[in-house]
Amino acid sequence: MDLKATFSAIGNQMLSDFEHIHSQIQHMGERGGEREQGLKSFLEAYLPSRYVVSNGEIVDDSGQTSRQCDLVIYDPTNCPLLLAGKNYRVFPAEPVFAVIEVKSVLTNSELEDAVEKIRSIKRLTRSNGLIAGVIFAYKSGRKNDPIGQIASRLREINAEAGPRVYVDLVCALDSGIIQLADAMGKPKAPEEWSNREMIVWHELEVPVLLWFYIQLLELLGGQNTTNPNYGRYANMVEIGLASIQEPYLKK
Repeated sequence: MDLKATFSAIGNQMLSDFEHIHSQIQHMGERGGEREQGLKSFLEAYLPSRYVVSNGEIVDDSGQTSRQCDLVIYDPTNCPLLLAGKNYRVFPAEPVFAVIEVKSVLTNSELEDAVEKIRSIKRLTRSNGLIAGVIFAYKSGRKNDPIGQIASRLREINAEAGPRVYVDLVCALDSGIIQLADAMGKPKAPEEWSNREMIVWHELEVPVLLWFYIQLLELLGGQNTTNPNYGRYANMVEIGLASIQEPYLKK
């Protein structure tokens, strides 16, 4: 099996489908939905079954709520949904592996918007560490050294905030990958978030989609998920009055 050829064909098809959507669908909301669906379909087909992909909001047990997430990758075995609508869901923070913000073209304004959304995820509190934040764009929107220009702008944006809220992985499908990696080169989102370096991958010898897929698997594999503290989430709403009694009737 030629893995490079397979992922090259998939990536080219995704770009072709994106171009068709971009040219034929004028409504921005519908265009965005189709754009997200293209990546979602790929992830659903290729990620291991322990990872489920959906969209919606994430809530922590203190009541903080993220902005709407394009794609949420979560652990279905530990994830009781707080809202299970037909097309929209609300997730407790603990069972979430990662979120992905999906963009058509990664202009400076779109990059800034995606970074701010991921920051809202990183600010959620949970006992099992940070939720990983990923940006995926079909096109870079730049001509000369496109992924290098994105990395330069990302460093400028990062200077405005601490390393705790940095984006972990960025992919521009037409040009390259940016990742934060630890001393071993692993793209983790650990508690020691300040001990990471930015690695910029350009002029890759493998398809960009394949390298993104490998780095995403590494990132997800380094994440820890756990059961939510159901009582703390229940305390976010007024339940009613309760009394404490003996667990049995005395004779």
